[in-house]
Amino acid sequence: MSGCDVLIALGLIAGAVFHMTMQSCLCELYKKPLLTLTDVRERCVITKDILASCETVKTNAKNWMELTRCSYCDAYWLIEYPFSEHHGGGPQCAYRVTGLKPEHWPVGITQKIRQLDEDRAFFDVLGPEVGPENCQHVVCDRLRISGSAFCIQHHFESITNCFTSNELYSRVKRFLGLG
Repeated sequence: MSGCDVLIALGLIAGAVFHMTMQSCLCELYKKPLLTLTDVRERCVITKDILASCETVKTNAKNWMELTRCSYCDAYWLIEYPFSEHHGGGPQCAYRVTGLKPEHWPVGITQKIRQLDEDRAFFDVLGPEVGPENCQHVVCDRLRISGSAFCIQHHFESITNCFTSNELYSRVKRFLGLG
């Protein structure tokens, strides 16, 4: 190794040490709330880096959740396993939580986001209400979807066994960008 190589190596080592001592948390950079399944997937990739500055506050083994706190800025992060069917529980997903009360465990959101994404995909497959016949559900005057005797709402309810009110159905459709 030449003298220049040694100086370059020392410079790289010194730079790494300087970077490590100047490093703080990533909390501000990743404080954006998770809204879509794409957000969840992207956050899973960066979670280990976010948690590098965090300490465990408490765990909930029953729900596979962990609450952590950043040692630099005191931000709280909730860790979930949104793809828990994967080997080993799947990747972790951390997101900021605020307004915590010590006696209450925070409610997880990644499973709800995932369910909304799956529901949206299901609605996309069902297609529009084209008729010409009306929905066969009692007291429904909407047109049926292709391949079913029901409108999209009542077909969804019959398949998922999940009751939706007209108001809830309208809100879900707006949230999913379907109308």
